[in-house]
Amino acid sequence: MRLVATLLLLCLESSMVQASPRAPLDGEQIVSATVVLYPSGVFTRAPLTEALLALQGCTFMAAGDAAKLTALAGILNRRLVAGADGFPNHLRNLVYLQLRDGARLRYTLTDEYDAQGRVYGWVDSYAGDGRPLVAGRELLFDLRDWAAGVTDRKNFSEECLDKRVWPPGS
Repeated sequence: MRLVATLLLLCLESSMVQASPRAPLDGEQIVSATVVLYPSGVFTRAPLTEALLALQGCTFMAAGDAAKLTALAGILNRRLVAGADGFPNHLRNLVYLQLRDGARLRYTLTDEYDAQGRVYGWVDSYAGDGRPLVAGRELLFDLRDWAAGVTDRKNFSEECLDKRVWPPGS
């Protein structure tokens, strides 16, 4: 009976570990990264979806550049912390990571959401295993600095790299 209980606990623990996106990230495990940024403080008539953001946002891609990928992992590890449940419907930025073991991670992020400069986010591995995140506006500033050094770009506009505090006066 004791053996069965131990095996059951081991199975439950291993399934919980597999079911949650990993943290912290190891930069050496990242094969490629795509970061999609939308200009800070630019209003849209309707909320952006992931598909619209991919079409209208600035896309920055890095693959095979260990220093760049490690720097991105450092930004995400340093700036993002576990957040409260819920994610405001104000998608403005995305980070996609492809890992060496075949796993994929998706980070969905708001712009600065409130007067305290909080950025809300969500990380998942496309398997219904997400968790909420929160950061300060420094996350967006760091992502823009990182993107400025990336040469593989699509739909690029200098506005995507502007570091504006939003809302004005905060």
